[in-house]
Amino acid sequence: MNNEQTEIKDIIKINDGKPVKEKKNIKIPVWPIILVILAVTLFAVYKSTEANNVTVTGLTKYSDEEFLQKAGFKGFNKNTYLYMLKDKNGAKASIPYIDTYYVEMKDKNTLLFTVYETGVIGCVKIMGDYFSFDKDGRVIRSSKERPEGVPLVKGLEFDEIIMFQKLKVPRQNVFDVVLEIIRMVQKYNLDVGEIEFGNGLEVTLYTDNLKILLGIKDKYDASISALSSVYEEAAKRGGTIDLRNYSEDNPDIVLRTVGN
Repeated sequence: MNNEQTEIKDIIKINDGKPVKEKKNIKIPVWPIILVILAVTLFAVYKSTEANNVTVTGLTKYSDEEFLQKAGFKGFNKNTYLYMLKDKNGAKASIPYIDTYYVEMKDKNTLLFTVYETGVIGCVKIMGDYFSFDKDGRVIRSSKERPEGVPLVKGLEFDEIIMFQKLKVPRQNVFDVVLEIIRMVQKYNLDVGEIEFGNGLEVTLYTDNLKILLGIKDKYDASISALSSVYEEAAKRGGTIDLRNYSEDNPDIVLRTVGN
């Protein structure tokens, strides 16, 4: 009995002659509250930047939904910034029948996919026949009529042409240049009808009303990128665009219009 009385005295104090219970301080952890606020904020940001307006162009082999699934546009990646980060870091999916694709962010909720499917990307004419080749330089078709929508490569001599094998030229790196130029032309949607190699292997491109002098370079990506910036306006005027001396140090683009 005495022990019980002692325990009661431990938790009761006498204040003005009245027994009162001792108040205990209750500590509320701060970190859980911070984490909840952070989670709610991140979720709100994620939802506000969801890519809910997606356009796919250049696609015939799959439906838009099938392609987007294969391109990794699913789950948490259905967010504009997360998907662009994934694409920028080189995590591009390998998709059957698709050569490559590019994605562009129009605004925080809008993505534009431009797809280039595997197929004919160019052709050469030999002895009256047109031989079409794919992105790897393999001959995949022959016909008497020129295929539409792909550039004709002129000025190169070929050792042999065998169906479903790569085109062989005395200097194979020259044909690698052809493939590079075609890829760049496709990337920037330039309507190039002919790619001509002249004496010394100078490169000239032809559209309906433009002659584009590229000259001889180790790489043509910078020149074709520069061409894309003036192409639309130059195509309206017609004439010759001279990019033979174009470089980072000499960024001038010379346009000689028809009649000048």
